[in-house]
Formats: sequence, C-alpha cells, structure tokens
Amino acid sequence: MQRLLENSPDVTRLLGNNPFPDKPPRYLRAELYRYRFSTLAEHQESQGLVVASGFAQYLPMVSLRRE
Repeated sequence: MQRLLENSPDVTRLLGNNPFPDKPPRYLRAELYRYRFSTLAEHQESQGLVVASGFAQYLPMVSLRRE
C-alpha cells in the first residue's frame, strides 16, 4: 500500500493499467468480496455470470503521513 500511495512504477506496473496516472492517491483501503458463479436461474434473471456477496475489511483506510 505504501508503494501504491507513492505511485511507485514498479508496483503500478503490476496492475497492468496505472489507475493513478497523474498523481498518487491520497487514501487507500482494501476490502474482500466473495464471488461465486451464478446459478442458471440467477443468470437468466440478470445475465450475470458471477455473484458478489458480502465483504470484509482487509485493510482500513490508510494514507502517507504528510507534514
């Protein structure tokens, strides 16, 4: 997270496309979601292939200390 907050090219390169091309983010947080393939009924209703359910906080909001 620190390297993302610093907009480190070595780390942002791992993302494929740098979501912060102009300047690094001021805050970051991480959440976990559980994904599963949709049932046939769910797919017919929503055309979605996966269903996300619930989340848990993996890392609360963080930022670099700026003096």
